[in-house]
Amino acid sequence: MVYATLHRICELYRNRRLLLAVRVASGLLAKGQIAALLDKVFPERFTGRDRYRVWLKGRRITKAFRNMLRKQQDAWEHKPLFSIILVLQNSSPEFLSRTIQSVAAQFYPAWELWILHDRPGGDYVKRPDLAPAMKDARVRLLSLDSDGDIARACNTVTKESKGDYIAILGCNDEIAPHALFAVARAIINDPQIDMLYTDEDRISDEGERFDPCFKPGFSQEFLLSSPYTGRLALFRRSLVPELGGFLSDFNLALEYDVALRIAFRAGRVTHIPDILYHRRSETLEDNRAIQEATAEARRRAVQKAIDRLGYKATVSEGALPGTNRIHFEIADQPLVSIVVPSAGKATKSEQHRWLVLDLVESIVEKSTYRNYEIVICDNCSFDPVLTKLLDNHGAKLVRYKKPEFNLADKMNLGVKHARGDYVILLNDDMTVIAPGWIEEMLMWCQQDGIAGVGAKLLYPNGRIQHCGMHLNRFGSGHVFYKCPADDKRLCGSALLVRNYSAVTGACLMVRKHDFLDIGGFDPAYRIDCSDVDFCLRLRDRKGRIVFTPFACLCHFESMSKEPAPPGDFDAFRANWQKALNSDPYGNRQLSADHSRLTVALPPRPLIAEYFGCGESTHSDPRDTGAH
Repeated sequence: MVYATLHRICELYRNRRLLLAVRVASGLLAKGQIAALLDKVFPERFTGRDRYRVWLKGRRITKAFRNMLRKQQDAWEHKPLFSIILVLQNSSPEFLSRTIQSVAAQFYPAWELWILHDRPGGDYVKRPDLAPAMKDARVRLLSLDSDGDIARACNTVTKESKGDYIAILGCNDEIAPHALFAVARAIINDPQIDMLYTDEDRISDEGERFDPCFKPGFSQEFLLSSPYTGRLALFRRSLVPELGGFLSDFNLALEYDVALRIAFRAGRVTHIPDILYHRRSETLEDNRAIQEATAEARRRAVQKAIDRLGYKATVSEGALPGTNRIHFEIADQPLVSIVVPSAGKATKSEQHRWLVLDLVESIVEKSTYRNYEIVICDNCSFDPVLTKLLDNHGAKLVRYKKPEFNLADKMNLGVKHARGDYVILLNDDMTVIAPGWIEEMLMWCQQDGIAGVGAKLLYPNGRIQHCGMHLNRFGSGHVFYKCPADDKRLCGSALLVRNYSAVTGACLMVRKHDFLDIGGFDPAYRIDCSDVDFCLRLRDRKGRIVFTPFACLCHFESMSKEPAPPGDFDAFRANWQKALNSDPYGNRQLSADHSRLTVALPPRPLIAEYFGCGESTHSDPRDTGAH
């Protein structure tokens, strides 16, 4: 019976009946091996577009979903009105009708479409295929000034429209039929929302959807690094003029500039984890000259936001086109204590060499920040030669004398003997790659609202060991684990500064006062989970956790680590169950196995997503999504 069913799965897959193959497999493999099976049998095909096609098929709009949607909309006493701006400047007549029709086809009725056009653009809307949509009283035309100032026209719409929220739609793009319903539902559930954004993908000229961008929940530092909120993004209309309106200086980055102003005035920002916007795969925005001008406008928008907040910082080009890197001035050159727990283990490559010695020498030789001290917490078992060599480098040794090894206790002892106002907790099986790693971590840790900073850790082969950690109901996991160092997925998260709920304690900077104030590491976790537990307490009581890829070290992971007792994981899950079910920086559409960076299969149907009924059964606990 089992082999017959497996054969059926394979036949379905070969015939590209992908979603059915997943469903058959999920019914058979109740112990959670569906993803592993399909990936092993078809490793070259069950990735990328194929996997996303399966997800899309499982998210199709059904008759039951439409009926439920209509029933819920009828029950709403107040329906928020959305003013959508469509700019026809440099538009493609070929796709214009699809764009307008995607608005006209919305299940949610309370919208108005403002079409901004120059004189040639006005001819586009006279196409015969657009006649039905253009007769809709909710569609309005507004001519651009002769100078084509989009910001000024958008301000006119903001003034004359009656919408509760305003959004800009790309002239060749489309929105999902349930997009405005999803947005309205979120606003009705939380009327205080000032800004809302959704996930997006790309759509080909033939209508094929691909390249999904599943975004994290609102990340303040990520927004400084990148306009990741993108589209579909909506802003409370009354707020826009209060903040100065759309500014002509940022015509190529209008939404980004407004998003920065709303977010950094403590505005309420919400994310809908659903693909509701479809960006045309080949657009004029892909033009290199426009890309460069847009990137420059984005940098100016971020610089103005930082200046407005009173920070001393400059903005330069980021690691990816169109992204930014912030350089804060470091105040007062404070003493930084580098606290290293170590058992004094030898390296595998050479006699009379020790992991901790390699680390200390790399700190001394490569670090450009000079006001630091090194505190090494040892097990009273160091080789005398090692002790002397470390002493020659000015390292301070602290003796850990408890009979049972406890990493959390050891870290707390090291911090207790640290003299610096800032502490870097650092494993001994590391070496420095980026010379400015201390400055990079320190400049973020000095900012208001930021309590902890983590670094990018690479294996000796150049692949990623750590780029931040996501939470799920099964525990926590490293994002991008063993992926290439330049992986660009998840909106470029491995290459940009952003927030996470936790970072690894293998390299973590924190204010010493904050460390002591929340009680340091919890000794109840002897080996594992103490760093994630610490970060969650730090986040809840002191401020945001930031990951920066510009502080980079090489990590020979676990070469000096004791085996973890199973009780650590059980206790962590029991203590943090609520947090594990609601990571603010996750996306429930992604696999819970964060190293996969893929959509969760089987997907959660739309009727389950929005109405909590018709739930799908996830067989693979690693493949269920983040929440």
